Amino acid sequence: MSFPTVINNFNVYAGSDRLIGVTDEVKLPDMNAITSSVSGAGIAGTIDIPVVGAYENMDIEIQFRGLTEDIFKIFKAGETVDLTLRGAYQTLENASASIGKSYMRVMVIGFVKNFSPGSVKINDQMTATVTISIAYYLIDVAGSNVIELDKLNSKCVINGVDVLEDIRSYI
Repeated sequence: MSFPTVINNFNVYAGSDRLIGVTDEVKLPDMNAITSSVSGAGIAGTIDIPVVGAYENMDIEIQFRGLTEDIFKIFKAGETVDLTLRGAYQTLENASASIGKSYMRVMVIGFVKNFSPGSVKINDQMTATVTISIAYYLIDVAGSNVIELDKLNSKCVINGVDVLEDIRSYI
């Protein structure tokens, strides 16, 4: 058994183009389930029940180190944006107390929702941001797709189980 200790490094790709040195950090989106309040006879109050496989809007924000051509590779009005983050991380092996290595990959497909060119200040870094509204989201840990959410095709795979497979067959 091992557990992750640190991200050694990562790259961001727009399609197949590697965007070198464009960002230091990317906050991955939260997955908040759409819920429905349930109440009635025999229920003491209300319970918010998640709608299986349905999630609120998810955004990912990429911070860039200033205005570069790389920003405009993904800033496509009316077109989908395809981004991949590939990261290498270090692990600690419990049994042997040795350091191991592993990897993760995050893919998003969506639409540019916001572009903020940032501000210009003498002797300081410039940060521009692009916010993408996500239609497709994949998290791969060491070759295992642990989350795959395809909102436009009603597909939601969590730990290898497509929780919407039955629902798609019913409709």
